[in-house]
Amino acid sequence: MQINKYHVIFWVLYAGTIMFLDYIFLQPNFYFVRELIVFMMQVWIIYSFLYFLQRFSIKSLKLFFQSIGILFVSIAVLFFLNYIRSKVAKLYGHQLFTESKWYVYNTLNYFISYSLYSIGLFFIIRAYKIKRILATTENEKLLLANKLQESDLNFLRAKINPHFLQNCLNFIYSDIRKTNPNAANAVLILSNIMRYSVADNYSNAGNALLNDEIIQIENMLQIHQLRFENKLMIKFTYDGNFAGKQIPPMILLTLAENVFKYGDLNNSNYPALLNLSVDEQKEKIIFTTFNKKSYSMHTDSSGMGLKNIEDRLTLTYANNFSLEKTDTADFFEIKLVMPYTSITQKSIIKNIEL
Repeated sequence: MQINKYHVIFWVLYAGTIMFLDYIFLQPNFYFVRELIVFMMQVWIIYSFLYFLQRFSIKSLKLFFQSIGILFVSIAVLFFLNYIRSKVAKLYGHQLFTESKWYVYNTLNYFISYSLYSIGLFFIIRAYKIKRILATTENEKLLLANKLQESDLNFLRAKINPHFLQNCLNFIYSDIRKTNPNAANAVLILSNIMRYSVADNYSNAGNALLNDEIIQIENMLQIHQLRFENKLMIKFTYDGNFAGKQIPPMILLTLAENVFKYGDLNNSNYPALLNLSVDEQKEKIIFTTFNKKSYSMHTDSSGMGLKNIEDRLTLTYANNFSLEKTDTADFFEIKLVMPYTSITQKSIIKNIEL
């Protein structure tokens, strides 16, 4: 239990006011030492009983006996202070208690009376703490809403007029379809990827079907293989029941894109690996990537892509996900474990190698 400066200020003002009034109206029967002991008794009861209330618990046997011990110590100290008060009064020619029973009665009466003040202070402090917690929670909610809004705005900026780009890609596809089928196919795949990345029709609170995310990873693999005449050393495997499972869009696709951006895909001894699996018992997916680092591209990673993914996952799942990175001199690995939501859909089980 902490006593802050406001408590000290209150008691200084209280003691000063009471002693001043007693000095004015109780003359010639005002005795400073006796009044000081009375003040000490009041403060002792309020704070010792407040500590008892804060420690008391019937759920923990240890705390229960500790709080009962605090209560007995509080009463014992109060009897001692009242005894000193009676002796001081006797020094000034006053007999406070003619019989011991009045001494006991007076002490317990003090304890019960000021314990009520302590109970009131306890509930005031508790209400203040609850109010602060609620205010903190509201601030956190507001901060989270602002982050989500900022994320949405950034996502909107990234669209760059998708209908215009889509029309341009369709025009290019139509123009080169007969003269260069491979290039036309690449344009068509790119168009599908772009349509998926800027889609506004994600279902279930902005989630995308896991099957759709898999298709877009395949599209990305295919378009890169077309660029490099199917010479890239990369394997994408997935095995499990992906039917009706949904995840936030573009998460897996971005992780796969990082492999192409920073990986050495020409080394047959160390092909890049992408693997996706489902843990239906825990209702989570596991996505891993492995690649040898490329030093010929001279591309320095700022880590912003992974940081953005981690921020999105934190906003969506709080702490209910893990994104592990293993970064060595020659290799880079990622393991993502995150929840999925389910809807009804036909199941597929597929394992492919590109």
